[in-house]
Amino acid sequence: MIPHAGTARLPATTLHGRDREMGLVGDLLDRARRGRGGALTVLAGPGLGKSALLTAAAERAGDAFQTLDVRGVRAESGIPFAGLHRLLRPLTGQLAGRLPGGLTGGAGPLAVCAAVCEALGEAAALRPVLCLADDAHRMDRASLEALAFAARRLRGLPVAMLFAAGVPHPAAPPPGCLDDLPRIALEALDDEAALRVLEELVGRDLGADVAVELTELAGGCPLALAELAAALTPGQLSGTAPPPRTLPAHSALRARYQRRYLRLAPGARRLVLLACADDDGVPVEAFTRAARADGVDPGELEAARECGLVRVADGTVSASTPLVRSVLYTDAVPGERRAVHRLLAAALDGERDASRRVWHRAALVAGPDDPMAGELA
Repeated sequence: MIPHAGTARLPATTLHGRDREMGLVGDLLDRARRGRGGALTVLAGPGLGKSALLTAAAERAGDAFQTLDVRGVRAESGIPFAGLHRLLRPLTGQLAGRLPGGLTGGAGPLAVCAAVCEALGEAAALRPVLCLADDAHRMDRASLEALAFAARRLRGLPVAMLFAAGVPHPAAPPPGCLDDLPRIALEALDDEAALRVLEELVGRDLGADVAVELTELAGGCPLALAELAAALTPGQLSGTAPPPRTLPAHSALRARYQRRYLRLAPGARRLVLLACADDDGVPVEAFTRAARADGVDPGELEAARECGLVRVADGTVSASTPLVRSVLYTDAVPGERRAVHRLLAAALDGERDASRRVWHRAALVAGPDDPMAGELA
């Protein structure tokens, strides 16, 4: 069974706020039991629970299904059929007669795809089969194409296939060979579901103010809630110490955001920090002025948006989520933070942005400053 990603984990059965998605998974399994198989692709951003959904699907299928599972591994993404080799090991006997040389025996792509379909069909003659492919975006292309080929041919077989792929933002498409399969996108949990998750994780009464601050920071991300809850100190649990302002240092989710940030070009990284330095979002015109003043082509904003760290909407540029903002702003060195505040203080003009301009100037002050305190007041 595919485990949850990350260092802090929710129980597999804890899927608050996922009734619609589990309903679709249940329908898929019911159809497979009746011999009308099919496939579904689950798309989700970091920490939103795609692995948990696949685990819950395996639990719901139970012993009535033979479950085959595999997780895409980046280190094997360049090895043809590496994913299939792991997924289909329980079906080695069914494959042997169709591919005498095995997956590495030089058979053509069509022969391999056909053999996968036939092996699944033979296994499903004994009991329904559930195939789970997690982190499909990291799987080698040959394996993913063979599984997608099979997924299009399940209509008369008791076989269900679930793919789960990570995407940088909700509008991003799935891996190319899965784009014609039915799919669902996991959204952030609503506040009610997030609070239920938090209460279950903490296992004790949590002050209302602390709970609200944590759910707002997590932004509906189940893994963020789990990591924040696991790192709470006794003082934070009792409400005598301020709640955390960002994810803990050992957070897997925090490291994931950092890796995504560091893969950007230097100019795009600067634009991400500009967006993270303002809680309310920066007007596009002011953001463009700040970028040009820093010698950065505003066009590099597209790379930051495509990787899911920046959002452009309603005439403003902002970090994609409060969680992204808190992580990347906190992890920036003080000199970088001062530089972006200085740029924004100079770029924001007009009466409408007067208070925000003062706030950015205040962020540059290193010690007590009565005139600045007066302006803030």
